[in-house]
Amino acid sequence: MNQFFGFSGNNRQKKGIEPLRRRLGVESLESRELLNASIADLPQPEYAPPIIATAATTTVTQTKLLAPKSVSKGIDVTPTTLNVRWAHPSSTIGITGYEVTLIHTQTKAIVKTVTVNLGNDLSCKFEGLSDKTKYQISIKSLGDPDTTDNSKATLNLSATTATFPVVTAKAQKPGLTSTEIIITDKDKIIPFENGKTVKTYTVQYAAKATSINWSAAPSVVVPAGTVADAAKGTISCVINGLQPGENYVFRVTATYTEGTGSAARTLTSTSKDVSFKTTALPAPTLAKAEFTIINGELCLFPTVKQTNPTLFQTGTVSYTLYFSTTTAKIGLPPDAQKIGTDKIGTAATFTMQPFTLKEIAALLGESSPGKPALLGLASINFQVVATYTSGTVSAEVCSKALKVALPKWYVPT
Repeated sequence: MNQFFGFSGNNRQKKGIEPLRRRLGVESLESRELLNASIADLPQPEYAPPIIATAATTTVTQTKLLAPKSVSKGIDVTPTTLNVRWAHPSSTIGITGYEVTLIHTQTKAIVKTVTVNLGNDLSCKFEGLSDKTKYQISIKSLGDPDTTDNSKATLNLSATTATFPVVTAKAQKPGLTSTEIIITDKDKIIPFENGKTVKTYTVQYAAKATSINWSAAPSVVVPAGTVADAAKGTISCVINGLQPGENYVFRVTATYTEGTGSAARTLTSTSKDVSFKTTALPAPTLAKAEFTIINGELCLFPTVKQTNPTLFQTGTVSYTLYFSTTTAKIGLPPDAQKIGTDKIGTAATFTMQPFTLKEIAALLGESSPGKPALLGLASINFQVVATYTSGTVSAEVCSKALKVALPKWYVPT
């Protein structure tokens, strides 16, 4: 019976239940049953899950990176490039480098992203861009993403590539038949890149007119400059074959080859039209004509004065003497006849070969049978024409007329 109620009489039960019964005076079977029922009604302890120990959580404070600083004139622009420069912030703690991103302002497309290591050369060059185009540049400080915060560490800049044309030019001290053209390229004079000529200049020129057909105008191609030209930012060429005292206009086109293969493209930049005038051929002066008797003949010695003989150092000049009985406002009169020509150097004043009045009389012919035309003439007009030759260019200029009185006592035979 005791086993049925769970009291087997072992030591544990005797130590737990039996003493309690004795203290309560429970001896009968009924009393035992009541006691067991009372014990069953006692409140039982609630279930408690086992306690598992966890490690303590540690909060890491991230270093806030500073944004880089802008610098004065920090962006150099050309029609195809942007060269960006910046400076370190006041503190570079946590910064390992910078991320530079170029964005097309209109399309919002990212053109290129470049990472620049932390160092002294804080610059980045973007090439192959479109001219006169707006771009945005963001320069972000970089660091360890686990220990740094760069959410507010960006410098934002903007720039617009240059607009063609960037080439200007001028005529340097035009001469009689030539002039030097000085070309200035705001982009830069590029001599060579990787041993290849990448930039050339074409100078076209024409006589000044209301309308010019530039496609048919003569031109001079100037190859890429030297390293010295690149340092100066200028390059020059010489145009020859011009006419003295003429008005001309010229323009310069820069041709730039960028890239290679299928990615190669050609950019051109044309300057504005520039006018210039070549130096006018200085007119000679027939200073005097003196009569002298040589071997019984009355001879005339014309003296010519040249205004600026040094201009003729690059060419040759000859002088031709003419006589006439009439005058003209400009140049030679219709009845002018040539007497002779002298090729003289660059002397300022010289005397031409003499000639006799008999020669003039022969050229004039007879006014009537047996009577020389000089009879009845009180004077004859003389003019000298200077002919300048340089290469394929030939130009002439005429002196004013010199009126020479004939000796009254002279009677040609």
